Amino acid sequence: WVRQSAGTKTGPSGVGIDNYNWYMKNVQLVPYDWAGQEALLRRELERAYSGLEEEELRNRALPPLVAIDDPVRYQAYDDAEMEKYIAFLTATGLIPDRNDDRAALRAQKIGYVPSGARVFFTNITALNPLPLYSHDIHWVELAKIRYAPNPDPVRAGAPLFNIYAARSEGLATGFEELVMRAGLYEAEPRGRELVWIMLANRAARGLASLYVQANRMTLDEAGFYHASHTPRGYSDARSPLVGGEQLLYLRQPGSGTSYVTGKALFDAVIASAAQAHGTVAWRSSLPATMNAIYNAGILPWPLVAEVMGLPPKGVAP
Repeated sequence: WVRQSAGTKTGPSGVGIDNYNWYMKNVQLVPYDWAGQEALLRRELERAYSGLEEEELRNRALPPLVAIDDPVRYQAYDDAEMEKYIAFLTATGLIPDRNDDRAALRAQKIGYVPSGARVFFTNITALNPLPLYSHDIHWVELAKIRYAPNPDPVRAGAPLFNIYAARSEGLATGFEELVMRAGLYEAEPRGRELVWIMLANRAARGLASLYVQANRMTLDEAGFYHASHTPRGYSDARSPLVGGEQLLYLRQPGSGTSYVTGKALFDAVIASAAQAHGTVAWRSSLPATMNAIYNAGILPWPLVAEVMGLPPKGVAP
């Protein structure tokens, strides 16, 4: 039926800018309209390219990262990187020092993927798995639902559908950059380059999804925009990953942009908390802020800020 009917389905697929704006304001509780999101994602795409250029200059004397194309060697490397990551998170206080959280992260290891089967994310993990594992802070939060559920019955379990995309994906995307700046890649500086590439990919695919929702691009055009603005050719417009992502983002307005809009709102909460804490110089309040975010539950960022007693977006005027 789909094949027979496809040729007759010629109307717009995107919800349109006005509906998109209403949905962001009233359902997702994201304080950026379509135009604001376009500006923010364009800025992040530019920042990602600029950041990558700067890292490449900084690392100019270092050998390039090379994929390990032996499954046994890669497995040993992958295991070691995961343990290094867990040790870093617990030592800095960015996650609780609990076996539940360690197990939740270890369960997300992707393992070896042969070169011919790699897509964007496995092109990254073949070189260093830490950038993607940094995104897996999701699983620490899901583990917390099991071992320390929120006392509020509404927030005790996982949300029933992806209604809080900016909260969850924004936290995870922001966490990639947070741990990078906090020193995760001191022993392997070229890993920082991959973090910027992942940000560029997310900004590009989010922009493409915005243009699809505004009916300014087809899904095919969105896929090519998404892939062509990802550095180093790591993304293939014809891959099932790109097609599947753009179709998902069409079906869920705001999901494609949530990685970047949510990251901005995560930064705003950190900034507000830092101002509220008034911490003494040389001592970071970030571990306490992260714990407060976890304890607030999986809520839209304005409600997280409210639970934490902070202004709804950014530092106080």
